[in-house]
Amino acid sequence: MGEIHPSHPDHELELKSYDKVYICNGCKELGIGSRYRCEQCDFDLHEDCMFPKPTTHHALFKNSTFKFFSQSPGGHRERYCDACGKHIRGFMYHCEEQGWDLHPSCVNLPRISFSWVLLHGNDAGGMERWIFVKQQHGAFHSRLLEKK
Repeated sequence: MGEIHPSHPDHELELKSYDKVYICNGCKELGIGSRYRCEQCDFDLHEDCMFPKPTTHHALFKNSTFKFFSQSPGGHRERYCDACGKHIRGFMYHCEEQGWDLHPSCVNLPRISFSWVLLHGNDAGGMERWIFVKQQHGAFHSRLLEKK
């Protein structure tokens, strides 16, 4: 037995798991693995998009209440996720008081803590660089490492 979703009311969506990458028809973001799928229409939804919470909170955005929207509120203004920085093209959560926007999958990201992190990239001149950032005694310390 499947589930009916308002964005795809004509057919039931069944929980499936494939190793193939797909684009969610709700949030328009990539997914892999579990999804709710209509084989007949080639329609897929992330689990987070299949069962959105009407309102929710996130630890990174204290004192903010996010409301679910199947379309961008307030017209066709471009919106970007305040968690991952990527463009929002479909389903989203929006905090009206603070103006924050989140992808459905970003709302459910767990909060994790690091004592250190190593970042890698290239500067404008193409030089490879590594930045080591460590939290120690309540302060952050960083060191730029260059490959010569």
